[in-house]
Amino acid sequence: MTDQIRPAKFEPNLPITLAETQIIDIDGQREDIPVSVVFQLHPSPRVVFESDTLAELTRRERHKRIELRSGAKLEVVLGAPYFDPDRLILIPVSQPVSVIDKGSPLKEVSFAILNLPEFYGQQDKMISDAGQWVRIPHEILKTSDWSIDITGVRNIGEAVKTLRRTRGHGITYTGSITRSDGTTFFVRNVEPLLEALRFFLSIARGAACSLALVRGKDEMSQVSWVRWGAHNSEPWLDYHSAFPRGHNEILPDLFPEFWILFMDQENRKGSTLRALDWYLQSNVSAPYIGTILTLAALEGFAYLMLSRERKKGERTGEFIGSALSKLRIPLDLPKNCQELKSMKKWDTGPHTLVDIRNNLIHPRKDLGDVSNKAYLEAWELGQWYFELMLLSRLGHQGRYVNRLANICENEESIVLIPWAPG
Repeated sequence: MTDQIRPAKFEPNLPITLAETQIIDIDGQREDIPVSVVFQLHPSPRVVFESDTLAELTRRERHKRIELRSGAKLEVVLGAPYFDPDRLILIPVSQPVSVIDKGSPLKEVSFAILNLPEFYGQQDKMISDAGQWVRIPHEILKTSDWSIDITGVRNIGEAVKTLRRTRGHGITYTGSITRSDGTTFFVRNVEPLLEALRFFLSIARGAACSLALVRGKDEMSQVSWVRWGAHNSEPWLDYHSAFPRGHNEILPDLFPEFWILFMDQENRKGSTLRALDWYLQSNVSAPYIGTILTLAALEGFAYLMLSRERKKGERTGEFIGSALSKLRIPLDLPKNCQELKSMKKWDTGPHTLVDIRNNLIHPRKDLGDVSNKAYLEAWELGQWYFELMLLSRLGHQGRYVNRLANICENEESIVLIPWAPG
């Protein structure tokens, strides 16, 4: 398998050829089919196998098991390119997928990040481009054992403009992972870190972004681990994030605690990841669906914060309220939620959110016709609660982006966290 040289600049939405290789077996039959392995970015990221000799496969089953020259065995499905239905391609059913793993110790893992916006801070780099100095975002995220270096691509400014215009997908950062003490590690050691990084960067963005072009090198700088494809990545839109993006150190400040949270107690890890995933899914959903997902995320995170199940007879609003109170997050319905305030005199914001969610599933006569604005406020309120709970759990003491300020015109959105000292 011949790996392709990576380009100096990554153009949004354009496919990237990853390798040239051969399929040597299909469903137990020996073959010799040359294929190009292509990472498509538009309209959604996925790896496909392209070849001019796939037409004969239409006479066989659509689902196939193939073996590559590298020894990788994959389940694939026969399909067609999005904009060229007359051609045939093979699409791996599971993505991302490891296609080379020699099992040798790794010295470094490199990767690319899809659709992460610019986060500027004190570690940024200045580069010369066509006679002009350009600022490139750069962050080093550290834990007790790991060092993660991420840098914006050289053309990140133009790439972001293209992505914003096309609502597409593109590589905006590249990065590398090493041990803090320079020692080697194995694939099984770094895979949880890659997963945590994907979740953390998605939270920072406010929507799912993904890692791609993952490759590990050994002590001799030889590639010994290759992963193709990517997890889900939302197309480029201006999603809300509680993380400010300009002139701050929020990513390196919060990642160490996020890593601890991510790995804390295996019996709670599942509920933590589900809550984070529900939050991200809510952030890209319509308010109706988002409100339901938000409450599920809040209840899951409340369990994590309180270290207990709901007590007998304890209502959902009380359970969530207990978690918010523990984190010193005010329970009163915020003044920004004027539409909700006009409907009913709820005792707390969490109870308001629960009633609105319940009304979506089982409409209540006492609430009457709930307006679109009320649903929007409830959704924003739930997401705001979750963001504050997460930021408190990560020990954040500085500024954040208050999404409730978007409800009121001319209100400052980047403000100090409610529990900030002083």
